[in-house]
Amino acid sequence: MKYSKLIISLAVLFASINAHAITIIDPSGTYNGLGVGGIDTFKAFTTTLHDSSPEAEKAWAEGILGGSITLTLEGEYKEEDVSIYETIDAAENVYAFQLISPFDYYIVKNSTVWALYQNVADFHWAVFEAVEGLNVNDATTTISHYTGFGTPPSETPGPDVPDSGATIALMGIALAGLGFLKRRR
Repeated sequence: MKYSKLIISLAVLFASINAHAITIIDPSGTYNGLGVGGIDTFKAFTTTLHDSSPEAEKAWAEGILGGSITLTLEGEYKEEDVSIYETIDAAENVYAFQLISPFDYYIVKNSTVWALYQNVADFHWAVFEAVEGLNVNDATTTISHYTGFGTPPSETPGPDVPDSGATIALMGIALAGLGFLKRRR
């Protein structure tokens, strides 16, 4: 009886650890099921920019972030007609797109709305909750553009590390097997 409680507790623990990973739904299959980290932090949105140039977007973002940060256009990148993906394991209206380079902050522009986000999870993916007016829904497959600023200081190139979910699953299977063997005896 002790072991079954332990196994159930471990199963709940493993399930809760994986519940925070956001994964992509990709009908083409290229990225389907890929983990892209968590939801990035929403900072602000506006409908009053009269210009979609990186300079205008940078000035607006710096005004929102205050004097604590200066965004440089050296690490700036603007990409238009960006493919976005629905996500699972997240709240409604959460979408993801791949960043061409890792950025601290990015602006999503669609229709007449600009939304600023801080990239906090996987710096190679933008995972954002669509704000009202951004006109993004499950039928949307692209956004007008995104503009990224800066390189995250913690971002250092290195080898790809496998998802910890596989390790945790293997550990859970091993513990369940040990529990089963103990029970058979």
